[in-house]
Amino acid sequence: MGHTAGISCLVTFGDKLFSGGGDNTVRAWGLESGEHLGSLNAHTGRVNALSVSTRGGKLFSGGEGGCIHAWDTNSLRHLGNMPGHVLNVVALCVSGGKIFSGSEDTTIRIWDVETLQHLAALPGQLGACFALGLGTKKLFAGYGGNRDDTLRIWEGPLVKSKKKKKKSVDEEKEATVENEKAEEEASAAEEEAVQEAHALVGGQLDGLMQEVLATATSEAPAEEVAEIAVPEEAVPEEAAPEAEEGAAPEEKEEASG
Repeated sequence: MGHTAGISCLVTFGDKLFSGGGDNTVRAWGLESGEHLGSLNAHTGRVNALSVSTRGGKLFSGGEGGCIHAWDTNSLRHLGNMPGHVLNVVALCVSGGKIFSGSEDTTIRIWDVETLQHLAALPGQLGACFALGLGTKKLFAGYGGNRDDTLRIWEGPLVKSKKKKKKSVDEEKEATVENEKAEEEASAAEEEAVQEAHALVGGQLDGLMQEVLATATSEAPAEEVAEIAVPEEAVPEEAAPEAEEGAAPEEKEEASG
């Protein structure tokens, strides 16, 4: 039921304990009960290192031959392998969506936790990288062998953790209230702008109508006068009454008498 060779690494996640050993297996155990839950078989040599990502609950195991394997911590299903190192993998560390692996080939490699794709390799040193640790913005690496017993510190964009700050329930509620308030204010402003536009257009139409009416009123009498007025030169003089025949002689006769 258990390992058949020496145990070389341990890691816990949730209610499980995972162990890697010299029998080329990773085994899962109940953390409280100690019950053996299953054997994860993919390695062809000793399992030297284990690490777990809290993003999606993935377990990573590294061992002889330079290959890293990924597992689902719930189903214990094999998710894939990550070849790259040319010698044994002896250290693993997961943080910020990345997994860092140290190897006897003196290099440190960086992988994407979600896609399992290789991202970069840090320059090799004289000795093997036997231990890894991560700070907020720095990667610490312990080397040994070949007169390279040193602790090195790495930093840079690939090392930095990009964690999103998780909002509390109160912050989310406050943000929701602020968004709703902003939407209401925007809607009220839009309605006010529409009303002002209608009022402006209505005022312009009223002014235009009044101007048209005033113009029509002022021009109508002039046209009427023009129609009925007749120039004085065109008015004919009244014809003088013609004298009756014989009237003048009669007046002369009366004057002489």
